[in-house]
Amino acid sequence: MWKNIILAISLALNVFVLGAVGYYSWQITAFTDGKRMESRMDRMQKHILSELDGNDRLVAERTINEHRPIVRDVAHELRQARRDAIRALRAPTPDPQELVRALDRSHMAAGRLNNAIHDTLRDLAIGLSPEARRELSKRVRDNY
Repeated sequence: MWKNIILAISLALNVFVLGAVGYYSWQITAFTDGKRMESRMDRMQKHILSELDGNDRLVAERTINEHRPIVRDVAHELRQARRDAIRALRAPTPDPQELVRALDRSHMAAGRLNNAIHDTLRDLAIGLSPEARRELSKRVRDNY
């Protein structure tokens, strides 16, 4: 009887550990290949659109879809620059010039990503009705 209970607990723990390892390896893969950014953009779009109706919903969807390629491309640039910086740091004898170039690219890409996101928000604010802007502002203020 005890052997069966111990066996069941052992199997449950093994399944849990293997599941956790699989899940986190999937998360790491998603983060490194850009799927995570797409997922975050999808969630943001879904959240914003769920708060809007009618014409405001159409305007928001069009605005987000127009800006999505820019945000995605700049996020890819940022990930690549950060990978280059990590690669430069991991070199047996790091080249300071290479590291500085990679860090400068990372800094510039982070600024461009910030600008791309703010441009999207600005265009949303311009295109939405005052009521929709107030409702989204209230939701953001209450949730963040």
